[in-house]
Amino acid sequence: MRLRLARCTSADLRVWTGLTGPHVQHLIGQLWELVPDTGRGRPWSLPFAARTLLVVLAYRTNLTVGAVPVRVLF
Repeated sequence: MRLRLARCTSADLRVWTGLTGPHVQHLIGQLWELVPDTGRGRPWSLPFAARTLLVVLAYRTNLTVGAVPVRVLF
């Protein structure tokens, strides 16, 4: 299973997720072994690799926003 993203370089992955291309591939492989896409239920419109990357991006964004201190001016 290969990650295919249009116009996405290894540098882009590093900036967006904090992971390199090989690390993302390893993560996708490990997740596939743990929970393979068996095809039960309603089919997904995104492939497994794209869904994994989407979750990694969501976690990265959530952690980044959570780490930023919020200052409220009254």
